Amino acid sequence: MSLDAAERRQLAVDLFNFVWTLLEKADRTGEEDDTMLHAAHASRFHWGEVGAPVNLARGEWQVSRVYA
Repeated sequence: MSLDAAERRQLAVDLFNFVWTLLEKADRTGEEDDTMLHAAHASRFHWGEVGAPVNLARGEWQVSRVYA
């Protein structure tokens, strides 16, 4: 499956927002922690393909928050 730039950008945004909702959830399960980790890396990956430097920085920041 091949995604065009617009689809990849939307996926990066959706994953970023999904991770944010999990970061704010006080009672995450271990499974949700794992999902959050993988989603943050996936978002950052897609930003690396189609994003501007600011998107990459935000993606790196979010990954660091997930590990914190």
